Amino acid sequence: MRTFIILAGIFAFARFASAKNLEGRMGFGASYMGFSNSTAVSLKYFHSPYLATNFLIGFNTESATYVFGAKTSRQVLLEENMNVFLGVGAFVVSDNRTPPTATGVEFDAIVGGEFFLAGLPNLGLQFEAGIGLRSLRTTSFHSVGGGFANGAIHYYF
Repeated sequence: MRTFIILAGIFAFARFASAKNLEGRMGFGASYMGFSNSTAVSLKYFHSPYLATNFLIGFNTESATYVFGAKTSRQVLLEENMNVFLGVGAFVVSDNRTPPTATGVEFDAIVGGEFFLAGLPNLGLQFEAGIGLRSLRTTSFHSVGGGFANGAIHYYF
């Protein structure tokens, strides 16, 4: 039911959104990271209308986890109301919830979209999902998306 409500909200506001050329612009915001069940500070830069790099750092002192890394994405479809992209990410992750402390790496392959509401032309709302390979205590494949999807919000300067 929660997934249906989120999807309905996205499609309800999608008709008020427009595609943006973000070349040379930098976005600052927050990103939900499924690994630590918390948000990460996010800095996103568009090298060209089709290529972007995103740097993230996040931590959760309650669960003693942290994550930092980078994602790069290629805009593959510039719709009137949404930019659709494919991307890859590489992260360093640490989990101190159960002894011994473990630090490892994660590699993600993602597909996502970012859209802009008509009244807020510099505010981007982003959702992404995909698959990942994590090496932390053991090596495993997992879905990227922390439930429904990873999400982010960026304000572009």
